[in-house]
Amino acid sequence: MSRLGPGKSWYYLFALLGVPALIGVGLSHYPYDTSTYRYRNFSGRLDPVLAPKPLADFRVAIIGDSRGNMEAAEHVITDARSKSDFGFILGDLVRYGSDSQFHYLIQELNELEKAFGRPYPIYTLVGNHDLSGHNSDAYRKFFGPEHYYFFAGDTLFVAINNCITGSYQAELGWMDRVLNENSSKAKQVFVLMHIPPFVVTKNMGHHPPMTRQQTDQLMKVLHKYPIRAIFASHIHDNLQYQSEGIKVYVN
Repeated sequence: MSRLGPGKSWYYLFALLGVPALIGVGLSHYPYDTSTYRYRNFSGRLDPVLAPKPLADFRVAIIGDSRGNMEAAEHVITDARSKSDFGFILGDLVRYGSDSQFHYLIQELNELEKAFGRPYPIYTLVGNHDLSGHNSDAYRKFFGPEHYYFFAGDTLFVAINNCITGSYQAELGWMDRVLNENSSKAKQVFVLMHIPPFVVTKNMGHHPPMTRQQTDQLMKVLHKYPIRAIFASHIHDNLQYQSEGIKVYVN
């Protein structure tokens, strides 16, 4: 495993393909058409989006954050596209959560897909840098719901927003309901979030993980279901660890 740097990427290879990445944009000014991004978050089944590819065997890219490096983003997303069928960006899509930055990012993603010559769905999560005024209104306007779930074949992905402290309990309640209704239909379940469960890291002062209390509350829900792993980013480090018995991958 290599550390991220200019022109570098690294991967987890197991049932899924994980691709850490850097992504971000600068300021610009446009008429803000919020319907221009093809892959807005949704809940349901991913199969029709990827058709005619069968989803018995697929690879997914798990992409981290950097908030400002489109050159690196283009490199890693292009690399991910050659090795996976769709991807997630785990938050901190932009630096300040403004309409102009989200719009610029969407333009860049659309240009990348145009260059690919085939669909490559990338879904997103909310990061703390994607908030504007401590809310996710701008993010939702451009990318759709801040929490969602979908099936890809018999794999269930559940994405939550754990960046707004005031709505954290409601977010856990939503996730509990989704898992209660859908986890028994899946062969494997993955949960995606921006801020990882508690772990001691070298960057705790600047990019802290969830608190112990928040992690305990999260695990109280997740332990009721067969969760294979959690994917997260935020702390600007590459980690694999166990949080109360559940595997966590951070990139």
